[in-house]
Amino acid sequence: MNPVAILGIMIVAASAEDWRVPPIALPKTLKHPVIAATPEELSRLRAALKAAGPAHDAVAGVVRQADAALANPIAFPPRGGQHNQWYQCDKCQLALKTLDDTHHECPRCKTVYSGEPYDDVVYEHQHYANIRNASNAAWAYALTGEKRYADFAAKVLLGYAERYLQYPYHSASRSPSPWTIISGGRLFEQTLNEAASLASDIAPACDLIWDALSDADRAAIRDGLLIPMLKNMDKHKAGKGNWQTWHNAGMIAGGAVLGDLAWVEKAIAQPHNGFVEQMKVSVSDEGMWYENSWGYHFYTLHAMTSSPSTPAAWALTCGATPRFARCTPCPSTTRCPTAHCPAGATTCTPRPAAPAGSWSTRTRPPRTLISCPSSRSPPPGNP
Repeated sequence: MNPVAILGIMIVAASAEDWRVPPIALPKTLKHPVIAATPEELSRLRAALKAAGPAHDAVAGVVRQADAALANPIAFPPRGGQHNQWYQCDKCQLALKTLDDTHHECPRCKTVYSGEPYDDVVYEHQHYANIRNASNAAWAYALTGEKRYADFAAKVLLGYAERYLQYPYHSASRSPSPWTIISGGRLFEQTLNEAASLASDIAPACDLIWDALSDADRAAIRDGLLIPMLKNMDKHKAGKGNWQTWHNAGMIAGGAVLGDLAWVEKAIAQPHNGFVEQMKVSVSDEGMWYENSWGYHFYTLHAMTSSPSTPAAWALTCGATPRFARCTPCPSTTRCPTAHCPAGATTCTPRPAAPAGSWSTRTRPPRTLISCPSSRSPPPGNP
């Protein structure tokens, strides 16, 4: 049974405008990985690693990045990261130059800044690097079976499980306000960042090495990292908007890895915030994200498809609602004669239109190979 099993006739329901979300269920016994890849996808990735050509290059690149990470010590910053909007000279308003982790120089007036928030912007990059290294190592373990990769990923995840609740709570605004209370985090300064990191890297990394962990390590990661991150993003009911889209992606990824159906149900069906509601209020009849920006269109599309990688989840996100079924082909159907999408909203430069589904190539390997695999087709009847 697939980890996010949607019971009912999804394909028939896909083309109906009065579609309703079917019952949602998780298997009684999870078999990891549950969200990172299916057995068939892993088989293709392993075959690609042993072969030659572009597919091999993409997969081997992840293993090489993991090897590079294993060659260096892991350094955990003393507190969470901060938004790069603060990394500028107060007087000159120019981006600072990093001298080292705690010294940051203005290129014009040569003023050197230290402490919060300047150090914290550097820490943010270090956190992202640590988490990406853990993700690459977890993928390398899944591809090669070499335990050293799993051990490295576990060390990073356990390190953050030990530190997450100890890191001070903070937000991008750096001033007391209702927004600060709901929008901040501990690892990062926004629930948006934490949700995206959980969905894209942390939960998949846990998923890929779960069976290699001891019971004690699983409990530590669950109680010290996954559940606290889920609770933090859940306190921010963002409603219509790309923040909630990533919150939902994080809740699906974290909930599925933990086998906790409540988080998956909340992400899909929660009133005013869940995936179903977002399809009603955030996507036009033509399939365009309401902010009318191709940047945000692809950004939210990535969130809604990046975590689950199972046929059942594919049916839910890519064919279960008529509006969402139009999101993927929308860029192709709106392109100009020059094969570019028209500029709009925050999009400064028209984005070249791509064939439906190829937006998945914007994500890094091995997700490039498993987001929209050739052996899986969207349900029939979609535009």
